[in-house]
Amino acid sequence: MRWQAREKEELYIPKLDKKYDFVHTINDVNITQYGEIGCLYSFDDGDGFILCYVPKETMRLLDALENDKVYLNKTERFVDGIRDCMNEEKIELLGHYKFLVTSNPERWGIVLRYQIMNRT
Repeated sequence: MRWQAREKEELYIPKLDKKYDFVHTINDVNITQYGEIGCLYSFDDGDGFILCYVPKETMRLLDALENDKVYLNKTERFVDGIRDCMNEEKIELLGHYKFLVTSNPERWGIVLRYQIMNRT
């Protein structure tokens, strides 16, 4: 195994000349303000999943969203503090699942499954 350590390639660390920020909200619940997006899955048929890690207060807001209801899903990208891109879509919440990730500080994982309503 030592030969693997000696022969490994150095990682390339990109140098960004701009500052990128993202704001993701569902029904005006700002996921990125206090939490973070773990991953997003989007399928060709309009189904999607969001996995995010959030504090208890944000988890309660997301958990209060009702299945089979339509909500606004909004993503904004800021480059050096200026909004560069915005995407809004109506989604129908198909289901959600929450789980405790850490207890101190209390951090929750929540998976939201949805269907995009305004696909063209």
